[in-house]
Amino acid sequence: MSNTLLAQADTAQAAPTTETTASTEQAGSSGNPTAIFGLHGSLFIAQLINFSIVIFVLSRWVFKPLLKAMDDRKTKIELGLKEAKEAKEKLLTAESTKKTVVREAHVVAKDIIEKAKTRAEEEHEKRIQASKKIIEDRLNDAKARAEREMLETKRSAMSQISELVVTAAEKVANGAIDAKAHRQLISDAIAELEQTSS
Repeated sequence: MSNTLLAQADTAQAAPTTETTASTEQAGSSGNPTAIFGLHGSLFIAQLINFSIVIFVLSRWVFKPLLKAMDDRKTKIELGLKEAKEAKEKLLTAESTKKTVVREAHVVAKDIIEKAKTRAEEEHEKRIQASKKIIEDRLNDAKARAEREMLETKRSAMSQISELVVTAAEKVANGAIDAKAHRQLISDAIAELEQTSS
């Protein structure tokens, strides 16, 4: 059954094709150019008007906004690319500047550290020298004081010895002292001298 239906559909399609071919051949033989291309005058004009209306509507309300949107999009993309390029250049410049600044900072920091070490060493040396001078001055003062005290002690001892000698001489001069009394007098003077020195 389906084969029969297919055969009928094929014959129905084939029939108009033969009719159109026949009408085209008749028109072609008559020499009319519109007939050669299968154009009918009134139908062609209507199609031309319809096509013009569609082109007008499309250009007016579809193509213009679409072209404007595409131009705007193109401008935004170009602007975005330009800004991205500028940002990349700025980033490269910033990285280069950063490296330069860091390098300079390292040099400056190293210089500051070296100066600080040198200054600290100089200050340390100055303090050592000042301490040595203070110690030396105190030592010299102590030596001078010890020498003065020794001189003072010697003078005092000499003074006491002279007084004892004078006293002993007076005693000897006042009376005759025998050897035993003379020794006793010297022993007493030495004992008195030892008591005054301690």
